[in-house]
Amino acid sequence: MASEDELNLLVIVVDVNPIWWGQQGQREPQFTLSKCLDAVMVMGNAHMAMTRTNKLAVIASHCQDSHFLYPSKSWKSGDSGGDEASSSRDGKYELLSVANNLIAEEIRSIMAKTEVTGNSTDTLLAGSLAKALCYIHRFSKELEGNVRLNCSFLHFIHFFY
Repeated sequence: MASEDELNLLVIVVDVNPIWWGQQGQREPQFTLSKCLDAVMVMGNAHMAMTRTNKLAVIASHCQDSHFLYPSKSWKSGDSGGDEASSSRDGKYELLSVANNLIAEEIRSIMAKTEVTGNSTDTLLAGSLAKALCYIHRFSKELEGNVRLNCSFLHFIHFFY
């Protein structure tokens, strides 16, 4: 168990290229982007539920850009997430509901803005990895006192194929 002077940050980068996921869905319909994101949310929830000092970041690596799914710009640390978080009546830790709702909202926003041109399955992976490393660096610089940061990095890219 982590002590109060130790933070554990898990950064997950997920490939959300709609062309690749569409092709994958045709080959193996049981492996979808939706199921991948469900698995990411389960892993993120498990990480955050282990101890209150565990932190999470989820970054979408897309064919047009890289984007934070969680925490998003619309969420600030300590924010309860508004009415959606307080309406969680299923006994779930409210922060998990907030995280799941934000990830789902952000992925919907990304996919709605996507303009697919061509057939390229290339993803802007370098930008996503750079964004993850910058986030880890910024997070470590914001720590106060003798708090130690343990970072884990997980990258889901075409992991089914």
